[in-house]
Amino acid sequence: MSIVYRIKRRILLQRYGSNQLFRRFFSDHDLDETLERTPFTVIDTEGTSANPRKARLLSIGGVRIENMAIDLSQVFNRLLKVEGDFRRSVHVHGITPSDLEKFGRPPSAVIEEFLEFAKGSIIVGFNVTYDVKLIEKYTKNEYGIPLPFPRIDVLTLLKRTHIKPSSLEETARQMGIPVKAVHSALDDAYTTALIFLKILYPMKTLPLKHLHLVI
Repeated sequence: MSIVYRIKRRILLQRYGSNQLFRRFFSDHDLDETLERTPFTVIDTEGTSANPRKARLLSIGGVRIENMAIDLSQVFNRLLKVEGDFRRSVHVHGITPSDLEKFGRPPSAVIEEFLEFAKGSIIVGFNVTYDVKLIEKYTKNEYGIPLPFPRIDVLTLLKRTHIKPSSLEETARQMGIPVKAVHSALDDAYTTALIFLKILYPMKTLPLKHLHLVI
């Protein structure tokens, strides 16, 4: 796995290394470093559709994990201004057009802030492929680059446990983690972080190469 990781990261750097933004946020990780000393950014997104090909990104929430603990001084919570009518999906994500009108920011600004927030870390998510695809719509369209961070899917980690994952909320309940009735991207990122830490803590002294990193 470590050889494949290094080859794929080298290919990414060769392909996008001339892009200043990519070089600014690209970093390699020492796969022999212990999990407890590896920084993670746990994320969640809200979109207008469950299909990432059709969905528009509405919000990004994120928390940082340092030294196997959630750092509450480092949180990310942004709404993006989007065009078009998305009222049919409001019942899913709870974000209204007036919310975006009041608090939404230009996508390019939000994406660059997110890249800065996650810099030097490994991305973690619950079905992280969905979140990455939504964010990469903007990094690729705006800057011509993919997300420069490796990622880990909590769903993959759950295969090592007795938990049978379904939704994020049900998985959290199975693990004894309280869940808010009303949630946001930041709330879901925090819940995902708690699940992630509960799985990872017994393995904290193992090297990073013990986990399956997606490039």
